[in-house]
Amino acid sequence: MKTSDALKLIKGAVEDVETKGQTVVATVNLKQLLDQMINDAQKEEAGVVVKTAEQIGHELEVWKARTAATTSLGAEMLKATTEAGQTALKSAILINGGAAVAILAFVGNAVTRWKIDPGSPLLTAVGFAMLTFVIGTGLAGASTAFRYLSQFAYGTAFDNSSKRWRTWGDLGSLVAVLLGVGSFVAFFIGGYQAFRAIVQA
Repeated sequence: MKTSDALKLIKGAVEDVETKGQTVVATVNLKQLLDQMINDAQKEEAGVVVKTAEQIGHELEVWKARTAATTSLGAEMLKATTEAGQTALKSAILINGGAAVAILAFVGNAVTRWKIDPGSPLLTAVGFAMLTFVIGTGLAGASTAFRYLSQFAYGTAFDNSSKRWRTWGDLGSLVAVLLGVGSFVAFFIGGYQAFRAIVQA
């Protein structure tokens, strides 16, 4: 295989992948194709019979299909991970916010209907539970913000090939996870506080 033929094949493969809407080619697949072409070129230079144009074309098609599959799989995995994180944060906001509203309604009824003094031990204990639920809601909201910031950093790192932005993305992602976990922990702590307040009343 001539060098010009090899370069034309590579260019054609990249253009074909690009026409399918892909702007990223997995380096592993590209290296495999180049290794095969280098191997064939070395055999040709040594006088060894190499593959026919049809065989090379077939290998090129296999490489393109593998590249498309790898890119598609990576995109789907990223999408699934992002959606799972979004669902978890929505759940954290919903359960903490709902619990805070329920306790607020309980406190309102306790003061207006049951004539319990606002400074009573029951309402004080229930108030701490409500505060915990509010903190849990805030943690989930902050986690959502850090999730956005980490995606922004990853996107910028991808465009600029910058390690610094990737580091910021990793840090933002870690903070988002920790805040999300903290939100769920706050829900359980608040639930326990509310339980203790009612049982000990």
